[in-house]
Amino acid sequence: MFTGIIKDVGTIVSVNRLEDIEQIKVRTKLALNELPLGASIAIDGVCLTQTAVESQSDGVVAQFDIGPETMKCTTLCQLDTGRRVHLEPALKYGDALDGHMVSGHVDTLGHVVERLEQDETLTLYFEVPEDYMRFIAIKGSIAINGTSLTINEVMGTRFQVTLIPHTLQETHFGTLQVGQAVNIEVDTIARYLDRLSKPYQNR
Repeated sequence: MFTGIIKDVGTIVSVNRLEDIEQIKVRTKLALNELPLGASIAIDGVCLTQTAVESQSDGVVAQFDIGPETMKCTTLCQLDTGRRVHLEPALKYGDALDGHMVSGHVDTLGHVVERLEQDETLTLYFEVPEDYMRFIAIKGSIAINGTSLTINEVMGTRFQVTLIPHTLQETHFGTLQVGQAVNIEVDTIARYLDRLSKPYQNR
């Protein structure tokens, strides 16, 4: 599990497309003790297993293998060398839950449809498939590229969030452009409430 509080914005240093998986390496400012071999790390909101790690003069480089299903359902299929990504190590027992409970399992892709820059804040409008709007509520939580954010407005198949200066400084949201895809994970509580509200079906 994760909290949606980004710990670092790393940089993709290599992408190796093998026969059935994609292997990526990410340079990060996270310490080696935060990246034990086999650890679960959220990369732009996608829970991945770290398969190798090495310390270099300009930071730590961690390696991850991405399977076909993850490639098909997330934005990780678009990664190239130089791309910046959000990183968050898994929540440890006793850690503060500063955001909300995030599983690292992406529900759907959203797309930026509008961005409004104010003096110090950035307001982003996203569009998602209609089936997922029932999970999205005003003042509710949502994870976008692994970041826990509060929904300010909902209309049709769109919703809006406003990013404060601290969030802009600690994430790569400031570089998002209209048309760009993002990973969306809806609130876990909303998902289970929706399931419980329907007649039970053994499927």
